[in-house]
Amino acid sequence: MKIRGKHPVCARTKTDWYSFDHAFINNRGEIGAPVGVGYENFGATGIGKSTFSYSLAGKLAKAQDSDIVLSDFEGYDEQFLEGVLSSVGFDGTVDVVSDEEDEKQLMESLDKLSGKDKATHVLILDSVSAITPIAEQKGDIGEANMGKRASAMAQFSRRALHIFRFSKQPKTIIAINHWRPKMGGYGYEAPGGETKNFLL
Repeated sequence: MKIRGKHPVCARTKTDWYSFDHAFINNRGEIGAPVGVGYENFGATGIGKSTFSYSLAGKLAKAQDSDIVLSDFEGYDEQFLEGVLSSVGFDGTVDVVSDEEDEKQLMESLDKLSGKDKATHVLILDSVSAITPIAEQKGDIGEANMGKRASAMAQFSRRALHIFRFSKQPKTIIAINHWRPKMGGYGYEAPGGETKNFLL
């Protein structure tokens, strides 16, 4: 069989976490965390989402000799971040992106990730549930702004997918998210919309 034309490279990076690396084993027996993809790490408050995400980002960036972009919407502890990244051997640069308008911050984060001026292959997005669209920031309390976050994340996810497909080096996004009970009380869901779930 021959397959002609360009195709995305399915690259992997070993993290040296045995169970994690083997969780992604494919039918050829290759192990390691896929890179050039998006991860969404979600769960209840206080279970270690940020610790795990920082650790994974540090492992991937170290293996790729890459810097990290941190797009934080909640407020992070700089010493904690340094401690976690140091514990996995990362000694590069963390480029923190911040903007008063969260939509602009999302786009700037992707610009940093896709930029050709330096080797940046990993983006941490912390957290999806804290993204506050400008309609919420500038509007009155009680205004109907349903779906604004999902719309912003849908645009972010589509642009991220384009970066995954056409970057010469694998780019990886690690999105941290909280979960909440579904309306009606059956199960849980992570905010940010359905488009994110399929593309990121």
